[in-house]
Amino acid sequence: MIGPPTDLPANILGLADWVELSALTSSLTSSGGHCSAGDLENVLSDSGILAPPPPGIAGELAGPKVVSGPRRGFPLGSYVADDLQTPEFDSQDDALEAMSQQVFEELEYRARAGGHGYPFVVDGVILRTDGNWDDEIAYVFCLCLSYFGRRHDLPDAARARRMFEHVATEAAKSFIRGDALRFGWPRESGIAGEPAGLPTPFEDAINELCERIGEGNGFCPNEFKDPIYQKDAGVDVVAWRDFPDRRPGKMLLLGNCASGHNWIDKLAELHEGRFRRLIMCGLYSPILKGFFVPHRVATSGASWADHNSVAGIVFERCRIAKYARLPEWQVVYCAAWCTAVLESAGKGELQ
Repeated sequence: MIGPPTDLPANILGLADWVELSALTSSLTSSGGHCSAGDLENVLSDSGILAPPPPGIAGELAGPKVVSGPRRGFPLGSYVADDLQTPEFDSQDDALEAMSQQVFEELEYRARAGGHGYPFVVDGVILRTDGNWDDEIAYVFCLCLSYFGRRHDLPDAARARRMFEHVATEAAKSFIRGDALRFGWPRESGIAGEPAGLPTPFEDAINELCERIGEGNGFCPNEFKDPIYQKDAGVDVVAWRDFPDRRPGKMLLLGNCASGHNWIDKLAELHEGRFRRLIMCGLYSPILKGFFVPHRVATSGASWADHNSVAGIVFERCRIAKYARLPEWQVVYCAAWCTAVLESAGKGELQ
């Protein structure tokens, strides 16, 4: 059985992840998987977790103070909204019931936000999945990478993180209704079936990028001074939408991916002006910035507004699932990887 996220008592988003993962693991051994509010309450009661600790029974359930916003060192994508109110309860049962209600409200939000990319059905106080994830594998992949990403023994971790850049590329491509390519380093991710991408040498990659998007005159050697430029200059995804004339002046998005749990530290990592200077004559089109994370990030409160102000358009898990339609080679890898992770988690090998 998968253990609940015990490290953050106000972790409504993390608890919603746990419900989803529990439904997925049960689907591996039956035709359909599910997890109920009662299952969640039983696990939380047994583990002594309460979020947030009700003032009326604080002495009975001592624990960390409620977290009202993102903090460094905490699991990313697992903090609550800034405007969380701490209610009072008469009993632990009332508190657990209220918390499970918040979790299922979060799951209902995910179903709306993820649309056809969400692999579950919220049926009252039961979350169901049929175990057929091919059409919604982007969500399942992001969920597994987010929840278990801190584990040092996560299967095939390096390639899985590179695959997330591919998934983000597909989401960006669909979002702007244009073309997209993965620019991140290493440019060959070593995954079976991966088509040829940009050349490995940075200069060659820039030259081909300019040719593909129809802007700039190739690599500018005078600006090649910082070692960071030898890889990807902080750009993992490039997406663009041409007019029929394919001339300069178009929708152009540069994206940065952060699959780890230190993503807040990477919000300002992509500098579009610095990237322009690497290209002879620069890029003519205005640049949109995108920031891609596999985590479910709270989209209410001041923090969400700040993230989008600093990093550009934030694509969190539900947004990625809404738009990412993966080619067959990515579906094959993601489905196999998720199955291996879920099987290990179901045996208690990953927590």
